Amino acid sequence: MGTWNYRIVRQTLPSNMQTTWGEYHYGLHEVHYDDAGNPVARGEPLAGFGGDDPSEIIAGLERAIRDARERPVLNEWDICGLEHTAPQKGGEA
Repeated sequence: MGTWNYRIVRQTLPSNMQTTWGEYHYGLHEVHYDDAGNPVARGEPLAGFGGDDPSEIIAGLERAIRDARERPVLNEWDICGLEHTAPQKGGEA
């Protein structure tokens, strides 16, 4: 696998959780890319950071904030290798 960064990822809510069509959930994820720069995997939404000392935690948080600010929102359905479908108006995602 090539590189990784933190990205805000948009996910379509399951139809039984939507009150109107096209509702989304957003989460901060670690996203991995292949050598061609295509997103190919994402981790679970980030709930915490760890490290061997406080400076590693701070560095990780700073990177997450920088990546989230500088990169556009990534649609979950644009990540290769994940099983899901893009939302379709009038039907289930």
